[in-house]
Amino acid sequence: MQLSRRIFNFAHQHDDLAAFHAAYLVGTFFGAAVLNLGFFACLIAMHMCLDVFKFRDVHGFNWPNTIRAVILESLLDVTLFFVALASSIYLHHTYGIEAVSGITRSRISIAAIFAIVIPKMEILNHSLNVYLHLHRYLHDEDLHIRRRLTFVQSGCIALTLAAIVLLVLTPFFFAHSETQLVHILEEQLIPWNF
Repeated sequence: MQLSRRIFNFAHQHDDLAAFHAAYLVGTFFGAAVLNLGFFACLIAMHMCLDVFKFRDVHGFNWPNTIRAVILESLLDVTLFFVALASSIYLHHTYGIEAVSGITRSRISIAAIFAIVIPKMEILNHSLNVYLHLHRYLHDEDLHIRRRLTFVQSGCIALTLAAIVLLVLTPFFFAHSETQLVHILEEQLIPWNF
């Protein structure tokens, strides 16, 4: 009984503990660094399925409004996913980086952290917040979905489209390296391929 009370107290007080926030940040960083983008695509897909349930069954939206709400609710995660995927290809170490100096290589590695790991951290953080506070998330009445697109949402759409264009143009930029490109995509998109 004493152990269950301690766990219950921790669950209610964990937001006030600085050590919990530090451990959470380190955990999300390591999760983002270790797990590939396929895992994060699965997280986004599960979140979108949960959103269909939330907007269709809980809030009673019709199908067009449900689809709009699901897209807008997951827009940032989808944008971060496509930016990270395009970055993982264009900043991959096999494409001409061997020819550049060590300083440039280290700059590219730092850019890869910002362009790949940080978006994955944000997707993981957002997903964990949804699943850890599921009841509140499902019954949240702040449905900003019906409003016009904000500047940030418009920027996310533009950034997503730009990343998709870069992905479509990848075979042209990396001609004669198609097998390496397929290997990178397999490495990044197959969830169990760590």
